[in-house]
Amino acid sequence: MSDENRSPAILARHLSLVTCHLRMKKLACLLLVATAACVWWSCSPQKPAAVQEKSAAGAPQPSWRLKLDIPESINAGKPVDVALRVFDAAGQPVDNAQAELSLVMTSMDMGENKPVLTETAPGIYTGKATFTMAGPWEAMARVGKGGQRISQRFPCNVR
Repeated sequence: MSDENRSPAILARHLSLVTCHLRMKKLACLLLVATAACVWWSCSPQKPAAVQEKSAAGAPQPSWRLKLDIPESINAGKPVDVALRVFDAAGQPVDNAQAELSLVMTSMDMGENKPVLTETAPGIYTGKATFTMAGPWEAMARVGKGGQRISQRFPCNVR
């Protein structure tokens, strides 16, 4: 570059472009940190939430406990074995119930995804579940027997 091309106006313009470039880098870094924080927050373990429902007769939900056995590492598109265990307040299995599982992606609508559960032992309902996409999911378990019903959400993170 010759000396005549280094006028104050050109140097000021060059400095302005460099400053703009640095601001864009800072913004990109902030966006990256914010995205990482959101991913970390959505992947942190959450306590399953019991959903308050009324039974068919209008009575409060039974004092059953639900436990969902599902692998910690779930890969999108790969079937995984799931087992829903249902116990009463005394710790005895609740058998011959109607148990269902609904898989719902929490960040977008992925349509209906309901694996079939079959009672394989007293109070144990098993099946195969396929999570169709990576991200945060919820498995909503619903169990009913003799006019009583209970539901519980279980968070799942899919890779």
